[in-house]
Amino acid sequence: MTPEELISALKRRSVWQRGNERAPHKALLFLLALGSLERQEPRLRPYAEIAPALTDLLQRFGPPRKKPHPEAPFLRLEAEVWEVPGVDPAERRELPLRQLKWLRGGLPESVFNLLSGNRELISRVAEILLHSEFEASYHAEILHAVGLNQLIPAAMRQDEGLGIGSSEFLDDVIRAYAYRCAVCGHGIWLHNDLLGLGAAHIQWPAKGGPDVVPNGLALCAIHHKALDRGGISLDDDLNLLVSPQLHGDQAVEALFFELEGKPIRVPRKSQDAPGPAFLAWHRREVYRSA
Repeated sequence: MTPEELISALKRRSVWQRGNERAPHKALLFLLALGSLERQEPRLRPYAEIAPALTDLLQRFGPPRKKPHPEAPFLRLEAEVWEVPGVDPAERRELPLRQLKWLRGGLPESVFNLLSGNRELISRVAEILLHSEFEASYHAEILHAVGLNQLIPAAMRQDEGLGIGSSEFLDDVIRAYAYRCAVCGHGIWLHNDLLGLGAAHIQWPAKGGPDVVPNGLALCAIHHKALDRGGISLDDDLNLLVSPQLHGDQAVEALFFELEGKPIRVPRKSQDAPGPAFLAWHRREVYRSA
């Protein structure tokens, strides 16, 4: 397998779809395998070792679901990029779950050899997987969680070709919100430079969210990160929702709980206000409501 063939196989991997629901399971499993390779662990590992780590990743970075289902990508990731010895790839989907504890899985030998020692290719593959499933604001956290710390600077590049959003989107959203955070109202300037304010997507571009103002919120860095990780959301009346999982020091009270249930600052033009369909997607696919 060549680098181009590997990247092509990962890009065309099948992803479970129902509307625009999130299903990052395969991407997270492959990233976990990249981290294992970087730590020079065995190519094939028991499902009993993989499942807890993948469950943790799905609970932290996946959609809010009662059951994370780590078995799904282990059994369904394409044979080009994932091997389960002793099981015909065509029969994996029908395998009884009780048999999983006896199985091992990992990168096929050709993929393992191709990636071993090739930091540039590992970085390229990781970046493609991250941008296909996640907002850029927490790529670094995912890389840290899977053990790919050395890739963090590359993953934080603002590469417009991979779905981060156009500069026009950034400018239009911040202008619509009068250069202030929609949640806390902060707008801090150093001379003529606006500090720590960005344009957040409500529905992620990787999941069909367009670069339009009604799909954006002007947010300070803290509230931007909280939105992307599901710590906050908005109801249909544009009141702030705060996840019960959010906790911390006294700053949390001032930045979140004192604002809970209160309306955000909205654009002057009603057509620029957050769109109900985008908000519904975020509450369903990102917000940690319980």
